[in-house]
Amino acid sequence: MRFATPTAAYYGGIDLHARTMYLVVLDQAGNVRLDRNYPARPDAFLKAVAPFRPDLVVASECVHSWYWLANTCATEKIAFVLGHALAMKAVHGNKTKSDPHDAATIARLLRGGNLPQAYVYPQQRRSLRDLLRTRLRFVRLRARTYGHVHTALRQLNLPPVSNDVKYKSKRGTIADTIPDEHVRRSVQADLELLDPLDTTIRHLERDLEVAAQQHYAQELAVLQSIPGVGLIISLTVLLEIDTIDRFDTRQQFCSYARLIAPPQESAGKKVGVGCRKQGNAWLKWAFSEAAVLCAQKDERVGHYLQRLTSRYGTGKALSILAHKLGRAMYHMLHTKKVFDLDKFLRH
Repeated sequence: MRFATPTAAYYGGIDLHARTMYLVVLDQAGNVRLDRNYPARPDAFLKAVAPFRPDLVVASECVHSWYWLANTCATEKIAFVLGHALAMKAVHGNKTKSDPHDAATIARLLRGGNLPQAYVYPQQRRSLRDLLRTRLRFVRLRARTYGHVHTALRQLNLPPVSNDVKYKSKRGTIADTIPDEHVRRSVQADLELLDPLDTTIRHLERDLEVAAQQHYAQELAVLQSIPGVGLIISLTVLLEIDTIDRFDTRQQFCSYARLIAPPQESAGKKVGVGCRKQGNAWLKWAFSEAAVLCAQKDERVGHYLQRLTSRYGTGKALSILAHKLGRAMYHMLHTKKVFDLDKFLRH
């Protein structure tokens, strides 16, 4: 975990919500100079902090509405720190839980150099990353719709439709085999939803590919040299990390991608593993998918996975392969070299 250690004349802590924000400003001696609730708007924020500029740094938790605050600070040249919400347990350590207490705690953590820091994703690529996440949300909705069709048929002990539900030309006859009119109508509703979902996902993928070529043309070509790794997995890795240079070591990168579970020790004894939910969930998904597809597409990687499975079991074997792919991608993005299968299997 990285901690923000800014040096300034004033330190601002913001407990941010969708429509309101509570602002506390401390001076270097820790005295409270401002303690008020404001509307969550750029004009209200700038008016409130005007007496403390230019030597001011502000911090906020990584909640869903932090984008506009970060953009405003970047435009106005105000130092901004994004707090890691999961690691900021001290915010909830007060006996009384309230916006003034939370804002004051954020300001004091910032002033003392103890604020767990999250990454402030650059504004120019933030919307493109969110568009990719939108595409994944629609893909998961489509997969759940597939599953509901299969479940309805199994409940009536009807023959399975296998992959027919994925193909538009074969969907028309699926509902005709269902004798119950209400179940048939339910399945028809699912099938009617699939066509626009297919179209929307296809258009999103096309737009994402065109836009990503402006930022990551070389990196996309490098990552897609890995067997089974296509456009979407490559885009997910590149857009979620923003730049590989922000990770000093491959261990930091793999930790951020949720590919490792750091052990917890006390008095020389292992008492558990670290929090598996800290890190980037989309990167975890991308490397998990890459491990499965890489083993399917390349025979040598498939044999390597079989050896791991016989020793560790299926789940852990895939996790080991995903971790290995994460380390490989870290070095590939640093060196801009394509995938070397012999070296990958040798180390």
